[in-house]
Amino acid sequence: MDARRALCEVLAATGPRAELREELRLFSPMIGSWDMAITFHRPDGDEVMQGEWHFGWALDGRALADVWISPSRAARAAGARDGEWGLSLRFWDEHRQAYRSTWHGPLRGWLIPFTARRRAEMASYARRHYGVATWRLSAPKVIVEHYSVTATASAVYNTFAPDRADPERHELPGTCAHFVVSRDGTIFQLVPLGTMCRHALGLNYTAIGIEHVGFSDSQVLGSPREFAASLRLTRWLRCLYGIPVRNVIGHAEALSSPYHRERIARLRNQTHGDLARPAMTRYRARLARLPC
Repeated sequence: MDARRALCEVLAATGPRAELREELRLFSPMIGSWDMAITFHRPDGDEVMQGEWHFGWALDGRALADVWISPSRAARAAGARDGEWGLSLRFWDEHRQAYRSTWHGPLRGWLIPFTARRRAEMASYARRHYGVATWRLSAPKVIVEHYSVTATASAVYNTFAPDRADPERHELPGTCAHFVVSRDGTIFQLVPLGTMCRHALGLNYTAIGIEHVGFSDSQVLGSPREFAASLRLTRWLRCLYGIPVRNVIGHAEALSSPYHRERIARLRNQTHGDLARPAMTRYRARLARLPC
């Protein structure tokens, strides 16, 4: 037997295992092959790409595997640029009583874990802190700029990807941000815009978070490519949601936002020092020159 056929035989399964049928039935409608039209909403304009997505039972019926290809093989054969060809594995974790999934994207070298529990934790967090029992971010009113205290975007990702309690307040879910801007101006989206992230105490229920690779306000604003990319991204986001320039703030300005609210009394005056008012005054002045 050739190696390709042997791998297919041991990886693929005909269906879920009998004892896992109830837990895995959630994914049954996904089994099969799907054509996709993928829209990338970028600061300099939308890009539409044709793709394909294939789902099947795997690993002796204990998991669901899916392969995401963008652009599609047909588009590549017609001359489209190279893109991602990645794999996810989804399974039921009996110990956690939650679905777990990990996306493997070899093009960018990113390994992204997902769990339904993290969204449930975010909903519980939002209930405790804001009185809203949801993980969904709906009609955000604020954009909060941060710096990462790291040297690379990968280090930011490695901080946010694991769902670990934060060392400061020991709460779940783990901290995160929607975007990270690297020193060379590359923008990475880490979290969908419809999902709350823990990045700014008192504002997570209504704020989009943007991390910038760097160790100080001056380092971030002093990097021409990073600063320019940040402005393009923030302009796109504020125009998308109708957010006024005045509601684009630094993390250090969180307490002064009219949208700041916190139900836990001992946390109402807590904030961080990144992207303070002097830096953000300069940032907003530049942003105001980029109208919608």
